[in-house]
Amino acid sequence: MERFKYYNKELAVLLAVYGSAAIDAQKQYQDFIDQVKSRLPKDVEVRMSFTSRDVLNKFDKEGNRYYSPVQQLAALDREGYKKVVVASVNLFPADEHTYLIDVVNGFKRISYTKYELTDPLFTKTNKTNKFLSRLDKELRAHFDSRNIVYIAHGSPNLDAVGTESFLYIRGYLNELNHSNYFHCIDGVFPFRKEVILQDIEEQNAVDKDVLFVPLFMVTGNHFKNDIHKIKEDLSIDLDSLTIAENFQSEGGFAILKYPRAIDYYIEQIQEAIEKLNW
Repeated sequence: MERFKYYNKELAVLLAVYGSAAIDAQKQYQDFIDQVKSRLPKDVEVRMSFTSRDVLNKFDKEGNRYYSPVQQLAALDREGYKKVVVASVNLFPADEHTYLIDVVNGFKRISYTKYELTDPLFTKTNKTNKFLSRLDKELRAHFDSRNIVYIAHGSPNLDAVGTESFLYIRGYLNELNHSNYFHCIDGVFPFRKEVILQDIEEQNAVDKDVLFVPLFMVTGNHFKNDIHKIKEDLSIDLDSLTIAENFQSEGGFAILKYPRAIDYYIEQIQEAIEKLNW
């Protein structure tokens, strides 16, 4: 078919993240892009897109142009890429990933490009178990805290595909150590001060030291605002409360600053490229 002759570029990778307008987050995204590029062939085009309309609108008002997955995929199609890997740089296979599934399926129907979509971090049980086991072990070796509270963004819709993954993560973390707790900023398992204090009291009435581990992709506004507000609210009721910082990277802990997470996302991209080359 004559239209195929316009698809004359080989391969592109689109990193699809939720996004953050925080300056620190922008640097972390760029660092991630650089690491992906360093582990792929030099001729592979690597771009990023934001799924958050709020973030995109904020950048538009500031005069900075960033793009959604739809905009980036349309551009890659127009530029004539034969193959595109869409990397779902998410934690849970919930709302944001479901959106990417719909977007990719839509482009498969209207474009001659071949597409492959990767899995979020917490999709397959074996990989999830290994990741969480290693993270928990390394955190406990690095920080002197008995109780660890893991905090994620959460999902607002209980009927959304992938919401059960939050329940699995909570259960598995507790199996690893009964002094592990899992809560969310909003949505499922919402953070409530009295619940965390009660859980800690039931597990260990003497030792009330807590390590907060934000399971956020970057140290953006949620890290700066929500996590520090939680620390203020809880500090008066605990012996000590620490936010995970300077752990395998400088500053606050974030998924895209944790080497094992970066390895996962890049390995997913490499596997997707192999599938496209079959």
